[in-house]
Amino acid sequence: MGYKGGEKKIDQIARELNVGTILEGSVRKAGDKLRITVQLIDSESSDHLWSESYDREMKDVFAIQSDVSQTVAEALKVKLLPMEKQRVEKEPTKNAEAYELYLKGLQTAPWIVGGYERENIERSREYFERAVELDPNFALAYAGLQACYMEAFMYKPFDERAPKAEAAARKALELDDNLAESHIALADTLWHSYDFQGYEKEVKRAIELKPNSATAHLYLGIHFMLFGRFDEAQVEMRKARELDPLSSSIRSWMLSLLYRSRQYDRASEETVEEMKLHDRPGLHNLLAHIYRAKGDYEKAMIESEKAVAAVGPEERPFFISTLACIYAKAGRKEDTTRIVKELEEVSKQRYLPPDVFADIYYCLGDYDETFRILERAYDEHFEVVLPSSLTDPFYDELRSHPRFIALLKKVGLEK
Repeated sequence: MGYKGGEKKIDQIARELNVGTILEGSVRKAGDKLRITVQLIDSESSDHLWSESYDREMKDVFAIQSDVSQTVAEALKVKLLPMEKQRVEKEPTKNAEAYELYLKGLQTAPWIVGGYERENIERSREYFERAVELDPNFALAYAGLQACYMEAFMYKPFDERAPKAEAAARKALELDDNLAESHIALADTLWHSYDFQGYEKEVKRAIELKPNSATAHLYLGIHFMLFGRFDEAQVEMRKARELDPLSSSIRSWMLSLLYRSRQYDRASEETVEEMKLHDRPGLHNLLAHIYRAKGDYEKAMIESEKAVAAVGPEERPFFISTLACIYAKAGRKEDTTRIVKELEEVSKQRYLPPDVFADIYYCLGDYDETFRILERAYDEHFEVVLPSSLTDPFYDELRSHPRFIALLKKVGLEK
């Protein structure tokens, strides 16, 4: 969608995507009627290798998709393997309206657009739910539902999310265990249940089924990164970026990899460069963490304050928690206390993840309160902070503490 409108020339797009051939097309819809034009273009010569127009009804959209895929493969002199041909020909649903709802769900999905805004998650969930109401056998929509349920960790406790997420993932697999998205959905559920071996197995199966899935390669890369397998993480994330070079989410995780592997100078330089292209609050927050890790609290405060100023009330607690930590490290205890009081007031109105408070008390040096909250997080099965802590420089001072090691053992992260 970043190229919609035709402002960039084909050769420029090809360079940005690192490809030799571009598939270009347009879709016009009037009622149930579709007019689709498609053309395959050699990026160097601008020659048209193939072109076609389709005047069909909406119900024929999957037949058109299959036709285009196979014709493009032939034009590129690529032979589709039987499994690939089967995947191309397979219809995800016979209900065109359900498929349209699924696409709308993807359009607002947080893992596509970035961020964890409740509005986006809830809107996507509603689209996916309506899709499975229209077609109860629509595996892709169940996989989307699983992600929406689990992505709500910022504002819903584990017990409210996990059963629904697992049920959706299991349903997707039951309907189609040869669908990569079904295995990704189950993998995500297993991760949040602390089954890390199961997670890795399912993501690798997703890659076997769909080697060009940027999401699967990214998920495997994140897994490797969190467990300190940085070289393997880099391989997978680079592959994800090659497959989807315009994804801001993939680029953000690659920056996080630099931070976690302690390449602070390179991480800060590349984060600044990324902000020139896409100035997002999360990048300022990451840069704040990088500067904090380097001991430059002044710069860390500046970046953290920029992040806080750029977010809405929904995400504000998570960004001011970072700011409170930096204030604490910089000796500004009164500012830290002020933020803690604000967060306590917010927690009376809505659910806040335990690490929002645990991180602040950790930075204040109050380990008793830190572990009290982290142990509550374990009891409540808040699944994010403990796996993330394995390689995050933020937890360097805490990682050797006996109570922290005992918590990691409970989760299965320490032997």
